[in-house]
Amino acid sequence: MARRSIWDDEEKDQEKAANNGGWGAQADVDQSAPGVQPERPATILDQLRTAEPKIQMVRDRSWESKHPGRTYRKVPNQMRDTVNEIAATYGYNASQIAQAFLEYALMCYRRDDFELELELDKRGLTLMPGGWSDEKKPIWAESTWSSNPSKKKKRRRKNGTPLYKQQVTYRLSPDLVEQIDDVCEAQRSPDDDLIRRTYHDGEVVARFLTFSIEAYNTGKLALRESENA
Repeated sequence: MARRSIWDDEEKDQEKAANNGGWGAQADVDQSAPGVQPERPATILDQLRTAEPKIQMVRDRSWESKHPGRTYRKVPNQMRDTVNEIAATYGYNASQIAQAFLEYALMCYRRDDFELELELDKRGLTLMPGGWSDEKKPIWAESTWSSNPSKKKKRRRKNGTPLYKQQVTYRLSPDLVEQIDDVCEAQRSPDDDLIRRTYHDGEVVARFLTFSIEAYNTGKLALRESENA
């Protein structure tokens, strides 16, 4: 057997290195794992922001379900508009202002700050004899809803909305609605059907709102702005 020389191994190593482009060439070759594609540079389309799916907000109507709308007739449109204006000024809705005004008037009524003056007209007992739109207003309404006398007397329009057709609808707490019915001396059957009222509920609401609006105008009743305003 021929003796193997160390020089033979060096010559073979030099030939192998020459075939691979030199000693350092192997280190510069990108050795990618088999089956793995090289990372693709980001394109303009990849950099564009895609629209996120719009989340549909479901409105919480639990408050509405606990405060069903209650309609009261014979509440003048002028009073309705005044409540709406005050609500817009302070960032509330009309029902919230009505709730506050009625609660305040109810408290004052119970401590005898004012009375319900029941009078007789052609149709029976009422707080508004002759109707709100007539020249003769209830005494309790004159201070708040008095109009400036004009030199020429204005004719009453025949096509004006009758009082019994003027109404408001507010979402009041069930407890407040029940208290208003108590003031009206409502009588109900065992099945909770209304039999009769001594006072008309709409007239009582109008009386209470008039009292609170007058207190608001004179500064006795103060309101805070809504936090959401």
